[in-house]
Amino acid sequence: MHKQPIAFIRLTGACIAGILLLSGCLRRWEPAPDIPANTCRLQRYFFTGDDVSGLGNTGYTRTYNSSGKLIRLSGLPGHSSNDTIDLRIAYGGNKTWLISQANTMDTLMKLTTGAGGRLLSYTADIHFSGGFTERAQYQYNSNGTVKQIFRQVQSSSVSYQDTIRFGYDSYQNVLYRQTSRYDIRYGYAYDYSKPATGSYYTYFTFPELITQTILEMAGLAPYQPHHAISSATAATSGYPLMNLSFGNFHIDSSHKLLSYNLEGHATSGYALQWNCQQTSPASK
Repeated sequence: MHKQPIAFIRLTGACIAGILLLSGCLRRWEPAPDIPANTCRLQRYFFTGDDVSGLGNTGYTRTYNSSGKLIRLSGLPGHSSNDTIDLRIAYGGNKTWLISQANTMDTLMKLTTGAGGRLLSYTADIHFSGGFTERAQYQYNSNGTVKQIFRQVQSSSVSYQDTIRFGYDSYQNVLYRQTSRYDIRYGYAYDYSKPATGSYYTYFTFPELITQTILEMAGLAPYQPHHAISSATAATSGYPLMNLSFGNFHIDSSHKLLSYNLEGHATSGYALQWNCQQTSPASK
């Protein structure tokens, strides 16, 4: 396997930090839209076994209230313990805030949605991975899938624009995400004999794409796999950066993914825990 030519290729999952939120906004926060009763919700996603891949012990936990609304996201999405996140999720009108649990005045990410809850844009302020701010806007295809994301990123040392383009299969699984910056192509292949909910796209990525990772961790990304992911790759200008294969899938009768392994490493893989308790629509 080639050594990675770009030192900051990292496992995905990642942390976000800081836009100040005026105290007046606190009074406008509202609960998330109700989730239908008896809906199963992903509660925990975590790495298991030996770290033979060098990916690190990534994972996250989602916390819901009695109405099935996401109210907290915590976990260790990166290699360093400094990347640990613990976020409160708050809602108001067409806005969603991801806020530091330790400091409610520290908004880590702010999302704006449109009709039907479609994600239109976000702002973020990242305090790690070198630190940077980001603004992004989404463009959609006629069938509702994400076509591309336009990003503007600013750090103390660099300012750049980036476009992430998406391609899909006939099931609307993402086949690739390609960035214009560094020309990185993240590719995905699927086991179409295994329909599954709960697969995770972001196994590795540049630190600059940490915002995409956080959205997926929170279940707020406007795309998700519909089948078990059998492989995930990354390459730039045809040069391979990462190539992972997965197998030994455990999927229940309602197509919830329960666990799977890195190919060839029976003691190294991922596990998912689900919350399928009946919700209480009256609870706010």
